[in-house]
Amino acid sequence: MSASAAQTIDRDTCGVQAGLPGDEPRRWKQPFRLYVVFVVVAVVTAIGAVTAEAASLTSTSHPGGDPGGRMFAQLKAVTSAILPTHAHIAVRQSQFSDAQWLSCPSSPPGSDGWTGPISDIQFGTAITTAALVRRAESVARRQGWTDPKVSHRDGDLVIEWHRTLDGSPAGLQLSNDLFLQSPVTPWNLDATAKALGRQYDQHSGACA
Repeated sequence: MSASAAQTIDRDTCGVQAGLPGDEPRRWKQPFRLYVVFVVVAVVTAIGAVTAEAASLTSTSHPGGDPGGRMFAQLKAVTSAILPTHAHIAVRQSQFSDAQWLSCPSSPPGSDGWTGPISDIQFGTAITTAALVRRAESVARRQGWTDPKVSHRDGDLVIEWHRTLDGSPAGLQLSNDLFLQSPVTPWNLDATAKALGRQYDQHSGACA
């Protein structure tokens, strides 16, 4: 119960006591307060039970995903280390998410499953391409990623690394991002890993 609601009840109760003789108001004042307390306790208990049940279903119903968020933590670590100081991050275009279980009513039966963890940063930086690539290669090497694979796609520079996280394949990619509106050189830094267990069927489409 809020403080204002409690004050209103007390004020109304005092008004009844002042307007009627004897102890008659006290016959309902205490039971009324006890009833309010009982209702509040019952509601809180019910919410706690539902929350506990939901947490239990989330953690036990679907084995796999990213136990303990270990893969997600390593993906964030490598992207954060590569990101240059004073980079201009496009927050709305960036994505950070641990493994999630997707079950969409609009999707075909059997398409539900896990999506992998992702740390995707779109940013702009004033440092040169050569300096950024050296930085990325150094960080990736220290954190156990493979030697880089360099390619060009539609005129964009694309550099890829790979490794295994908790027995699951993971990928790291640094590329020019021509779609990012930035006053400095635009880049996309993307780190993903395959979730453990049953995979969500990407071909079933997005949840409607």
